[in-house]
Amino acid sequence: MRLLNRFAFILVWLLELALVASGALLIAAWFWSGTDGSLATTLKQLQPYLPSGPSLAVQDVSGTVRGGGRIGNLRWQSGGLDVQVRELRFTWEPLDLLQRRLRFTTLTIAELQIDDQRPASTPQPPTEVVPPLELDVPFSVGRVRLPGPTPVDVTDIGGRYRFSDNRHQLQLDSLAVAQGRYAGRLSLQARAPMTLDLQLQGTVSAPIAQDRSVALEATATLRGSLAGPDARLDLLAQLQPGPGNTGALAQARTMRATVSAQISPWAAQPIVRAQSTFNHLNLATLWPAAPRTLLTGNAWVRPVSAGWLVDFNLINRAAGPWDKGQLPLDSA
Repeated sequence: MRLLNRFAFILVWLLELALVASGALLIAAWFWSGTDGSLATTLKQLQPYLPSGPSLAVQDVSGTVRGGGRIGNLRWQSGGLDVQVRELRFTWEPLDLLQRRLRFTTLTIAELQIDDQRPASTPQPPTEVVPPLELDVPFSVGRVRLPGPTPVDVTDIGGRYRFSDNRHQLQLDSLAVAQGRYAGRLSLQARAPMTLDLQLQGTVSAPIAQDRSVALEATATLRGSLAGPDARLDLLAQLQPGPGNTGALAQARTMRATVSAQISPWAAQPIVRAQSTFNHLNLATLWPAAPRTLLTGNAWVRPVSAGWLVDFNLINRAAGPWDKGQLPLDSA
Protein backbone atom coordinates (compact mmCIF):
# COMPACT_ATOMS: atom_id res chain seq x y z
CA MET A 1 0.00 0.00 0.00
CA ARG A 2 2.85 2.39 0.86
CA LEU A 3 4.49 1.63 -2.49
CA LEU A 4 1.23 2.30 -4.31
CA ASN A 5 0.79 5.62 -2.53
CA ARG A 6 4.33 6.63 -3.43
CA PHE A 7 3.72 5.71 -7.08
CA ALA A 8 0.51 7.78 -7.14
CA PHE A 9 2.35 10.74 -5.58
CA ILE A 10 5.10 10.55 -8.20
CA LEU A 11 2.51 10.30 -11.01
CA VAL A 12 0.59 13.34 -9.75
CA TRP A 13 3.84 15.25 -9.36
CA LEU A 14 4.86 14.43 -12.93
CA LEU A 15 1.47 15.52 -14.25
CA GLU A 16 1.70 18.80 -12.37
CA LEU A 17 5.23 19.31 -13.68
CA ALA A 18 4.03 18.66 -17.24
CA LEU A 19 1.20 21.14 -16.81
CA VAL A 20 3.54 23.77 -15.40
CA ALA A 21 6.04 23.19 -18.21
CA SER A 22 3.30 23.37 -20.83
CA GLY A 23 1.97 26.57 -19.30
CA ALA A 24 5.46 28.06 -19.23
CA LEU A 25 5.98 27.14 -22.88
CA LEU A 26 2.64 28.70 -23.85
CA ILE A 27 3.45 31.90 -21.95
CA ALA A 28 6.88 32.03 -23.56
CA ALA A 29 5.39 31.45 -27.01
CA TRP A 30 2.80 34.15 -26.38
CA PHE A 31 5.44 36.70 -25.41
CA TRP A 32 7.67 35.65 -28.31
CA SER A 33 4.76 36.07 -30.76
CA GLY A 34 4.66 39.73 -29.78
CA THR A 35 8.33 40.39 -30.54
CA ASP A 36 9.39 42.08 -33.76
CA GLY A 37 10.59 39.53 -36.32
CA SER A 38 8.36 36.69 -35.09
CA LEU A 39 6.15 36.98 -38.19
CA ALA A 40 9.09 36.55 -40.59
CA THR A 41 10.41 33.58 -38.59
CA THR A 42 7.00 31.87 -38.52
CA LEU A 43 6.47 32.24 -42.28
CA LYS A 44 9.93 30.84 -42.94
CA GLN A 45 9.29 27.84 -40.70
CA LEU A 46 5.94 27.10 -42.34
CA GLN A 47 7.22 26.87 -45.92
CA PRO A 48 8.67 23.32 -45.68
CA TYR A 49 5.26 22.04 -44.54
CA LEU A 50 3.41 23.21 -47.65
CA PRO A 51 1.92 20.43 -49.80
CA SER A 52 4.04 19.30 -52.74
CA GLY A 53 3.31 21.28 -55.89
CA PRO A 54 2.39 24.80 -54.66
CA SER A 55 5.21 27.21 -53.83
CA LEU A 56 5.12 30.23 -51.54
CA ALA A 57 7.76 32.94 -51.53
CA VAL A 58 7.73 35.95 -49.19
CA GLN A 59 10.10 38.90 -49.04
CA ASP A 60 10.54 42.01 -46.93
CA VAL A 61 8.55 40.83 -43.89
CA SER A 62 8.22 42.78 -40.64
CA GLY A 63 5.93 42.74 -37.65
CA THR A 64 4.71 40.22 -35.11
CA VAL A 65 2.57 37.09 -35.16
CA ARG A 66 0.38 38.41 -32.36
CA GLY A 67 -0.21 41.95 -33.54
CA GLY A 68 0.16 41.67 -37.30
CA GLY A 69 2.64 43.14 -39.71
CA ARG A 70 3.71 43.81 -43.27
CA ILE A 71 4.74 41.59 -46.19
CA GLY A 72 6.40 43.56 -48.95
CA ASN A 73 6.07 40.85 -51.60
CA LEU A 74 4.25 37.51 -51.57
CA ARG A 75 4.01 35.05 -54.48
CA TRP A 76 1.94 31.87 -54.64
CA GLN A 77 2.31 29.49 -57.61
CA SER A 78 0.36 26.30 -58.18
CA GLY A 79 -0.43 24.41 -61.41
CA GLY A 80 -0.45 27.37 -63.77
CA LEU A 81 -1.94 29.79 -61.24
CA ASP A 82 0.38 32.65 -60.30
CA VAL A 83 -0.75 35.07 -57.57
CA GLN A 84 1.46 38.00 -56.61
CA VAL A 85 0.77 40.38 -53.73
CA ARG A 86 2.58 43.66 -53.08
CA GLU A 87 2.45 45.54 -49.78
CA LEU A 88 0.17 43.38 -47.65
CA ARG A 89 -0.53 44.71 -44.16
CA PHE A 90 -2.76 43.14 -41.51
CA THR A 91 -3.78 43.18 -37.89
CA TRP A 92 -5.84 40.42 -36.30
CA GLU A 93 -7.16 38.91 -33.06
CA PRO A 94 -5.27 35.61 -32.53
CA LEU A 95 -7.12 34.70 -29.32
CA ASP A 96 -10.33 34.39 -31.36
CA LEU A 97 -8.90 31.16 -32.78
CA LEU A 98 -9.73 29.57 -29.40
CA GLN A 99 -13.39 30.14 -30.31
CA ARG A 100 -12.90 28.74 -33.85
CA ARG A 101 -13.03 32.21 -35.34
CA LEU A 102 -10.49 33.95 -37.58
CA ARG A 103 -10.98 37.71 -37.30
CA PHE A 104 -8.89 40.39 -38.95
CA THR A 105 -9.23 43.98 -37.82
CA THR A 106 -7.46 45.31 -40.94
CA LEU A 107 -6.27 43.73 -44.20
CA THR A 108 -4.86 45.99 -46.91
CA ILE A 109 -3.12 45.16 -50.18
CA ALA A 110 -1.55 47.74 -52.47
CA GLU A 111 -1.57 45.53 -55.58
CA LEU A 112 -2.78 42.02 -56.38
CA GLN A 113 -1.96 40.31 -59.69
CA ILE A 114 -3.65 37.05 -60.68
CA ASP A 115 -2.36 35.21 -63.77
CA ASP A 116 -4.34 32.02 -64.40
CA GLN A 117 -2.78 29.84 -67.12
CA ARG A 118 -4.37 26.58 -65.96
CA PRO A 119 -5.94 24.47 -68.71
CA ALA A 120 -9.71 24.75 -69.00
CA SER A 121 -11.61 22.08 -67.12
CA THR A 122 -15.22 21.19 -66.50
CA PRO A 123 -16.23 22.51 -63.05
CA GLN A 124 -17.86 20.09 -60.66
CA PRO A 125 -21.17 21.26 -59.17
CA PRO A 126 -20.66 21.99 -55.48
CA THR A 127 -22.97 20.81 -52.74
CA GLU A 128 -21.41 22.91 -49.98
CA VAL A 129 -18.61 25.36 -49.27
CA VAL A 130 -17.98 25.30 -45.52
CA PRO A 131 -14.74 26.80 -44.10
CA PRO A 132 -13.43 25.20 -40.90
CA LEU A 133 -13.62 28.50 -38.99
CA GLU A 134 -15.91 31.48 -38.71
CA LEU A 135 -14.37 34.35 -40.69
CA ASP A 136 -14.48 38.13 -40.43
CA VAL A 137 -12.24 39.98 -42.88
CA PRO A 138 -12.48 43.72 -43.64
CA PHE A 139 -10.36 44.34 -46.74
CA SER A 140 -8.98 47.09 -48.93
CA VAL A 141 -7.16 46.48 -52.22
CA GLY A 142 -5.68 49.35 -54.20
CA ARG A 143 -5.41 47.52 -57.52
CA VAL A 144 -6.15 44.09 -58.98
CA ARG A 145 -4.44 43.23 -62.27
CA LEU A 146 -5.60 40.39 -64.51
CA PRO A 147 -2.94 40.05 -67.24
CA GLY A 148 -3.58 38.34 -70.54
CA PRO A 149 -4.47 39.12 -74.15
CA THR A 150 -7.02 41.64 -72.86
CA PRO A 151 -5.66 42.79 -69.48
CA VAL A 152 -8.09 44.16 -66.93
CA ASP A 153 -7.41 46.54 -64.04
CA VAL A 154 -9.81 46.91 -61.11
CA THR A 155 -9.05 49.57 -58.52
CA ASP A 156 -10.21 50.98 -55.18
CA ILE A 157 -11.74 47.77 -53.84
CA GLY A 158 -13.03 47.82 -50.29
CA GLY A 159 -15.50 45.93 -48.18
CA ARG A 160 -15.98 43.17 -45.65
CA TYR A 161 -16.38 39.39 -45.89
CA ARG A 162 -17.98 37.30 -43.17
CA PHE A 163 -18.75 33.61 -42.73
CA SER A 164 -20.97 32.61 -39.83
CA ASP A 165 -24.16 30.63 -39.23
CA ASN A 166 -23.47 28.62 -42.41
CA ARG A 167 -23.70 31.71 -44.60
CA HIS A 168 -21.16 33.63 -46.65
CA GLN A 169 -21.74 37.40 -46.68
CA LEU A 170 -19.85 39.99 -48.70
CA GLN A 171 -20.37 43.72 -48.35
CA LEU A 172 -18.72 45.58 -51.22
CA ASP A 173 -18.30 49.25 -50.40
CA SER A 174 -16.38 50.29 -53.50
CA LEU A 175 -14.98 48.95 -56.77
CA ALA A 176 -13.86 50.86 -59.85
CA VAL A 177 -13.48 49.38 -63.34
CA ALA A 178 -13.39 51.22 -66.69
CA GLN A 179 -15.64 54.30 -66.30
CA GLY A 180 -17.78 52.86 -63.51
CA ARG A 181 -17.79 52.77 -59.72
CA TYR A 182 -19.84 50.08 -58.00
CA ALA A 183 -21.01 48.81 -54.61
CA GLY A 184 -23.16 45.88 -53.57
CA ARG A 185 -23.67 42.87 -51.38
CA LEU A 186 -23.69 39.09 -51.69
CA SER A 187 -25.28 36.39 -49.56
CA LEU A 188 -24.64 32.68 -50.17
CA GLN A 189 -25.76 29.66 -48.16
CA ALA A 190 -22.82 27.40 -47.33
CA ARG A 191 -24.84 24.20 -47.80
CA ALA A 192 -27.32 22.93 -50.39
CA PRO A 193 -29.26 24.39 -52.07
CA MET A 194 -26.62 27.15 -51.71
CA THR A 195 -29.08 29.98 -52.33
CA LEU A 196 -27.35 33.01 -53.85
CA ASP A 197 -28.47 36.63 -53.68
CA LEU A 198 -26.18 39.18 -55.34
CA GLN A 199 -27.09 42.85 -55.70
CA LEU A 200 -24.89 45.43 -57.40
CA GLN A 201 -25.38 49.10 -58.10
CA GLY A 202 -23.13 51.84 -59.40
CA THR A 203 -22.55 54.91 -61.50
CA VAL A 204 -21.00 54.91 -64.98
CA SER A 205 -19.53 58.03 -66.56
CA ALA A 206 -20.27 57.94 -70.31
CA PRO A 207 -18.45 60.46 -72.53
CA ILE A 208 -20.70 62.07 -75.16
CA ALA A 209 -18.30 64.77 -76.38
CA GLN A 210 -14.63 65.68 -76.04
CA ASP A 211 -15.17 67.45 -72.74
CA ARG A 212 -18.64 66.27 -71.72
CA SER A 213 -20.05 63.13 -70.15
CA VAL A 214 -23.25 61.91 -68.59
CA ALA A 215 -23.79 59.86 -65.44
CA LEU A 216 -25.62 56.57 -65.82
CA GLU A 217 -27.07 54.35 -63.10
CA ALA A 218 -26.18 50.66 -63.31
CA THR A 219 -27.95 47.94 -61.33
CA ALA A 220 -27.71 44.16 -61.43
CA THR A 221 -29.17 41.25 -59.49
CA LEU A 222 -28.23 37.57 -59.62
CA ARG A 223 -30.44 35.17 -57.67
CA GLY A 224 -30.94 31.42 -57.53
CA SER A 225 -29.10 28.32 -56.33
CA LEU A 226 -25.59 27.01 -56.95
CA ALA A 227 -25.73 23.47 -55.57
CA GLY A 228 -25.95 20.45 -57.85
CA PRO A 229 -26.00 20.01 -61.63
CA ASP A 230 -29.50 21.49 -61.93
CA ALA A 231 -28.58 24.83 -60.36
CA ARG A 232 -30.27 27.85 -61.93
CA LEU A 233 -29.54 31.58 -61.63
CA ASP A 234 -31.64 34.53 -62.82
CA LEU A 235 -29.77 37.64 -63.97
CA LEU A 236 -31.22 41.11 -64.47
CA ALA A 237 -28.98 44.08 -65.34
CA GLN A 238 -30.04 47.60 -66.25
CA LEU A 239 -28.29 50.78 -67.36
CA GLN A 240 -30.24 54.03 -67.51
CA PRO A 241 -29.79 57.81 -67.19
CA GLY A 242 -29.06 59.18 -63.75
CA PRO A 243 -31.38 61.77 -62.17
CA GLY A 244 -28.91 64.62 -62.70
CA ASN A 245 -28.89 64.51 -66.53
CA THR A 246 -30.79 67.38 -68.17
CA GLY A 247 -30.74 69.06 -71.55
CA ALA A 248 -31.34 67.97 -75.13
CA LEU A 249 -27.80 66.61 -75.66
CA ALA A 250 -28.01 64.30 -72.66
CA GLN A 251 -31.46 63.12 -73.66
CA ALA A 252 -30.36 62.37 -77.23
CA ARG A 253 -27.09 60.57 -76.48
CA THR A 254 -27.68 58.84 -73.16
CA MET A 255 -27.14 55.11 -73.01
CA ARG A 256 -29.78 52.62 -71.94
CA ALA A 257 -29.58 48.85 -71.73
CA THR A 258 -31.46 45.96 -70.17
CA VAL A 259 -30.22 42.37 -70.00
CA SER A 260 -32.15 39.44 -68.55
CA ALA A 261 -30.95 35.84 -68.58
CA GLN A 262 -31.40 32.46 -66.96
CA ILE A 263 -28.13 30.63 -66.36
CA SER A 264 -27.33 27.01 -65.59
CA PRO A 265 -23.75 27.52 -64.31
CA TRP A 266 -22.59 23.88 -64.40
CA ALA A 267 -24.13 22.87 -67.74
CA ALA A 268 -22.18 22.49 -70.98
CA GLN A 269 -24.38 25.30 -72.34
CA PRO A 270 -24.74 27.63 -69.35
CA ILE A 271 -27.15 30.07 -71.02
CA VAL A 272 -30.71 28.75 -70.79
CA ARG A 273 -32.09 31.94 -72.32
CA ALA A 274 -31.03 35.57 -72.62
CA GLN A 275 -32.43 38.75 -74.10
CA SER A 276 -31.27 42.34 -74.26
CA THR A 277 -32.40 45.73 -75.50
CA PHE A 278 -30.01 48.67 -75.76
CA ASN A 279 -29.80 52.25 -77.00
CA HIS A 280 -26.60 54.26 -77.65
CA LEU A 281 -24.61 51.61 -75.75
CA ASN A 282 -20.85 52.20 -75.46
CA LEU A 283 -19.33 48.88 -74.41
CA ALA A 284 -15.97 50.46 -73.51
CA THR A 285 -17.50 52.38 -70.60
CA LEU A 286 -18.60 49.10 -69.02
CA TRP A 287 -15.56 46.90 -69.70
CA PRO A 288 -12.05 48.18 -70.56
CA ALA A 289 -11.28 45.39 -73.05
CA ALA A 290 -14.35 46.14 -75.18
CA PRO A 291 -14.33 48.43 -78.23
CA ARG A 292 -15.94 51.87 -78.29
CA THR A 293 -19.44 51.55 -79.72
CA LEU A 294 -22.75 53.32 -79.99
CA LEU A 295 -25.14 50.39 -80.33
CA THR A 296 -28.91 50.49 -80.64
CA GLY A 297 -31.01 47.35 -81.05
CA ASN A 298 -31.93 44.10 -79.36
CA ALA A 299 -30.72 40.51 -79.08
CA TRP A 300 -32.20 37.19 -78.04
CA VAL A 301 -30.32 33.94 -77.33
CA ARG A 302 -31.32 30.36 -76.49
CA PRO A 303 -29.52 27.01 -76.81
CA VAL A 304 -30.31 24.66 -79.69
CA SER A 305 -28.72 21.20 -79.79
CA ALA A 306 -24.95 21.72 -79.48
CA GLY A 307 -25.08 25.45 -80.23
CA TRP A 308 -27.17 28.56 -79.77
CA LEU A 309 -29.92 30.25 -81.72
CA VAL A 310 -29.20 33.99 -81.83
CA ASP A 311 -31.61 36.60 -83.13
CA PHE A 312 -30.34 40.18 -83.13
CA ASN A 313 -30.79 43.52 -84.80
CA LEU A 314 -28.33 46.35 -84.18
CA ILE A 315 -27.04 49.66 -85.51
CA ASN A 316 -23.61 51.00 -84.55
CA ARG A 317 -23.31 54.77 -84.95
CA ALA A 318 -19.64 54.80 -83.87
CA ALA A 319 -18.19 52.31 -86.36
CA GLY A 320 -14.43 52.39 -86.88
CA PRO A 321 -11.27 50.26 -87.30
CA TRP A 322 -10.62 47.49 -84.77
CA ASP A 323 -6.98 48.53 -84.27
CA LYS A 324 -8.24 51.94 -83.18
CA GLY A 325 -10.39 50.45 -80.43
CA GLN A 326 -13.66 50.57 -82.35
CA LEU A 327 -16.04 48.07 -83.92
CA PRO A 328 -15.87 47.90 -87.76
CA LEU A 329 -19.60 47.36 -88.10
CA ASP A 330 -22.35 49.78 -89.10
CA SER A 331 -25.35 47.49 -88.76
CA ALA A 332 -26.29 43.83 -88.66
